[in-house]
Amino acid sequence: MQKFLSHQKLIYNPELRFRKEEHRCIAYTIDDFFYSPDKVSVLLPQEVITLLLFDGEHTFLEVAKNVSYVFGLSHEEVESLPLDKLETMLYNSLELIEKRTNIVPLVVDAETVKPHLLKETQNRYPNPGYFVISKENIIFNPRDLRLSSPLSVNYNVMTSCGFKCKYCYHPLVNVKDLISLDRLKTIFTELKESGCESFMLTGGDPMLRADIDEMMKALHDVGLYYSLSTKSVLTDERIKKLRNEAGLTGMQISLDSSNSETVKYLLGINDDEYLTKLLHMIDTMQQNDIDVRVKAVLTSYNVQGLDEYLDLLYDKGIRRMQVVQYGRSGTRHTDDLFPTEDQLKIASDIVENFKQLHTDVQLTAGGFAPSYDEPVIADPITNENIFAKRAICNAGRFSMTMMPNGEVFVCEQLPYDKRYVLGDLRSMSVNECWNGELMTTWLSPPSRDSFAENSPCRSCKDEHFTECHKVYSRCLRFIYEHTGDTSTCDIKCPHYKFEARRIT
Repeated sequence: MQKFLSHQKLIYNPELRFRKEEHRCIAYTIDDFFYSPDKVSVLLPQEVITLLLFDGEHTFLEVAKNVSYVFGLSHEEVESLPLDKLETMLYNSLELIEKRTNIVPLVVDAETVKPHLLKETQNRYPNPGYFVISKENIIFNPRDLRLSSPLSVNYNVMTSCGFKCKYCYHPLVNVKDLISLDRLKTIFTELKESGCESFMLTGGDPMLRADIDEMMKALHDVGLYYSLSTKSVLTDERIKKLRNEAGLTGMQISLDSSNSETVKYLLGINDDEYLTKLLHMIDTMQQNDIDVRVKAVLTSYNVQGLDEYLDLLYDKGIRRMQVVQYGRSGTRHTDDLFPTEDQLKIASDIVENFKQLHTDVQLTAGGFAPSYDEPVIADPITNENIFAKRAICNAGRFSMTMMPNGEVFVCEQLPYDKRYVLGDLRSMSVNECWNGELMTTWLSPPSRDSFAENSPCRSCKDEHFTECHKVYSRCLRFIYEHTGDTSTCDIKCPHYKFEARRIT
């Protein structure tokens, strides 16, 4: 935990957001480009109030005194305590919150925050008392991430694409029926009113939907943050219209190399002018005050030239970049996409040198190394270690994935199958879907008979079986990649045995 001076004026991290639920409060961060929620955590009301007392106007010592009042000390008791003890009590509280949320830093020096962002953060929650919940109503379970409504929506606008990328992860099973724009507008309003933060337009390629521009305008009109990523080339006129009428402020562009032949090969296209046209599009977006983030997938084919690629983006004025290491795809994977260990070291060195030279760039990349799916070794399997490697699936807990036809789905990386449908927004409201029978079933332990004969789920202890499905849910995507079906246990369950295999 960072130490602060007593006279420093501090404010809670501007990326932090809070939500009051019936029995507890929720904290999470919001990405400043995609506006997507991350690090969703359960907090006590007094912990949220503690963070909100860091308002940029009060010193650390003043906040320490105010927090003491929140925790029930009288004015006389606070004034009688040594100042260093007051501050130590506050540090201890912050350390507990930091450990639970994994959000660092929780508070920052107000002088380091840009004035407009400082004001926005100060005005976000004008009444900390709103988060008070009576003691008898508080139910605190830090692993229960099931919220009363979704924080974010991942909308597979289309499951088709005009490219044939070597590294594609999407099943790309064509779902032809499209939910109407009129129905979507109603859904957007319901989501905004229920506290949804962001709407991610994905695919396939979202730009293939004929009325995607009108959809983006509808999201903007209702006040929902939206984001999208594309490889499609947009005309200058369309870009200007999206900025002026649909409120487009940022877009991620996928570009894997500064070498035209490499780009063509990885994307599976024959257009010799594609790279030139995409770079022109980036220029036009920036000229129209649209923030551009450029992402590349690092494979064995584009390690060479990575330094020229990063330099090109920098010279173009791009200050948000990501180079993500290729990960095994269940759709069209081939081992030759994996960079060698020597190539990964070369790429890591290039990225590190670039970061040192260009400290003004947000470059998410580096530390490249091969990783492997390996069975979880736990012998004996105990209550303490059986879930040690498990992550909590966000489907139906704080996020919702929607298919092109309006059906709510477990995960966009699964093949289209009615078994994975959790509701239908063509005929149901957001609330009806979020709290409907199919969603409830997904968040409940299934019948043991639904698992394959050889699945450990058939004989798992009742207490583990219940916790597995109610708290975590199995990652159906990884199960499907391993087995071609989803009728067995999570691959991070120590009961599941398999041969190690490289995944990045």
